[in-house]
Amino acid sequence: MPKPLADLTIPKADEVDVEACQRNEVPPTPVTPVSAEGLVSLENLIIEQDAGALDETKKRNLQRHLHKLAKAAQLSLAKGALQQNHIRFLLTVNNEAKVRRSTKSLVLGKAKVMGYEELMEAREKRVGKDA
Repeated sequence: MPKPLADLTIPKADEVDVEACQRNEVPPTPVTPVSAEGLVSLENLIIEQDAGALDETKKRNLQRHLHKLAKAAQLSLAKGALQQNHIRFLLTVNNEAKVRRSTKSLVLGKAKVMGYEELMEAREKRVGKDA
């Protein structure tokens, strides 16, 4: 069973301070959220800040933030699907183990470990009985 991930401190999208930058610098972007709270925070950031002004830089910011939101939602859905698949797998394994434990063992007869010589003797005796 995989170990649980350590608690990560991930800043929310509205907590990240984004300053204006020069044309030759790459503007910083908010961290992609990995939790439901981060997703809601990024959605609020998009609605409150980016949708108000529609000049060229704001359009790029809006596009970048919407891409982050889509990526975060996709990661969240994929994680949930993987967890559900893992739970179904564990339930299947557990059900198989229950069947094995509940089945009574049936002894058909006594067994004997035989060497090659003993096996040949047993075959000769059987041929002698059948003839």
